[in-house]
This record gives sequence, structure tokens and C-alpha cells, in this order.
Amino acid sequence: MFKSLLLIGLFDLLKKKEESVDYYIQRLHDLREEEIETLISLGALYAEEEKYEEGLEYLEQALSIYKSMNDEEGQAFVLDSIGDVYLNMRRINTALEYYKESFKFYSSAHSVNAKEEILEKIKEVEKIRDAVDIVDHEKTEEIPPKFPVEDEYVADFQKISDKLEELIKIIETTRIYDMYFKKKDAMEHLQEAYSISKEIGDDKGEAALLLMMGNILLREKNVRNALRYFTDAHNLFDKMGDENGKAISLLLIGTVYFILGDMGKVSASFRKSVEKFQELGDKHSESLAIDLLNMLYNE
Repeated sequence: MFKSLLLIGLFDLLKKKEESVDYYIQRLHDLREEEIETLISLGALYAEEEKYEEGLEYLEQALSIYKSMNDEEGQAFVLDSIGDVYLNMRRINTALEYYKESFKFYSSAHSVNAKEEILEKIKEVEKIRDAVDIVDHEKTEEIPPKFPVEDEYVADFQKISDKLEELIKIIETTRIYDMYFKKKDAMEHLQEAYSISKEIGDDKGEAALLLMMGNILLREKNVRNALRYFTDAHNLFDKMGDENGKAISLLLIGTVYFILGDMGKVSASFRKSVEKFQELGDKHSESLAIDLLNMLYNE
């Protein structure tokens, strides 16, 4: 009797609302979508705060719901997001696994634009992985210095210097002095500008000029002094809190260590630089860094 009354009450409720089964199925779907959106937002917020494990936990929950809904495009999106978290954790191979799974689901769902975007991301991250692997391999193999004696250097210093010049010009302050780069007496002009910057307390100008002068010294095969100038520039950028300047100076420092055959310091310098560009979202500089590393190893 009591059950009958409950059923009657339930039917009365439905009649009052005058809603169909389809309405409630759609409403359930919408609630699930809202839950997923909340889980993904929480995952992203935790990842942004570098609380990666908490972020992954919420993203995995969102992925589980999409799986229960058999939503391939939704699964692809969350897999891509999980890959981003692992990339921020510097777990490049794990990130690639998730990106590749995401690519499979986007392909299956016929999401052409999303599929192309994730494919490009896979290629970029593979380039980063390969560049880091090259350095780590050289570091662990204990290979003797590539250029043990300065007089025996076989590196193409002009080619390396031209590549470094491209990187240095990313720093806006260097553009003021760009006209001096190609002059025969460039070093004299740059030293004069450096003295003025130092006198007036222009740290930005001072750091930029140190990089430019260091590159000229490297071109002239004055490797040790080039390293000193690049290191001084890095210290100034660090003092100013200029993350982009620090990342670029690390590339230049890493290049000198490559010439000197110190592969452990090459690895540390390039890794820190690339990671910094990733944090800054500077894909152009990141790409130039990888191109530089590939050029050095293909010399």
C-alpha cells in the first residue's frame, strides 16, 4: 500500500512538470557535462599552482566520466590536458604517451583541426625530448672533450656566432646597439656604450652589451673571455629578475661549454634554458634553442 502511494506521488510529480523521458536524459547529460567542466577547471587550477598530483586526480575523474559516456572527443581533450600537466612536471615521455592517445581519439572522432593541433604538439615535444636525450647521452658516455685544446678547435665559430646573434637580438635592448655588430671596430663601440651604461646604472643595457661583446669574442675564438662575459650577463639578468634574459644567456653559456667539451654543464645550461622558455610560453625562443643544439651536434 505504501509503495503504491509512493508511485502515485511520483507520477503526480511528473504530470505536474509535464516533462518527457528525453528531457531527463538530456538533463542528466547536462549535469554530467557541468561536473566534467568543474573537474577539468579544478585540475587546471591545481596544475597552475604546481600541485600536479591533485590536478591529475581531478583530470582522471573527468576522463573516467567521458569514458562512461563513450565520448571520444571529450576523452581526447582530457588526455591532452593530462599530457600538459606531465610536460610541466618535466616528464616528457609520459606527456608524449598521453598526447599520442589523445591523437588516436581525435582521429577516431574525426576532429580534423584538433587532430592537426595535437600532432604539431607531439612533433614539438619530440624535438625537445630528442635534444635533451642527445645532451644526456653525451653527459653519461664520458666522452673526452670534443675540443681539448683551444688551438685545435675545429668548430665553425662564424656559423655559431651568427646563430647566437639571432638569439641575442630577441632581447629588445640589444636592438639599440645593433648597428655596431657588423662594424670592424664593433668591440670598441660596444665597450664605450657599456662604460656609459655601467656609469648611469643601466643594468638592462649593461647585460645586453655583455652578451654582444661576448659573442664578438667567441667569433674571434677568445672562448674563455666570451664565457666570462656571458656569465656576467646572466648574473645581471638574474639580479633584475629578467627570466627571458637569463634563459638566453644560459644558451650562450651552454654553447661555450660545448666548445670546451664540458658536456655536464652543456646539459644543465640547455635544459634550464628550454624549461624557462616553456614556462614563459616562448615557443619561438624554445625552437631556436633546439635548432642551436641540433646545429652544434651536427657540426
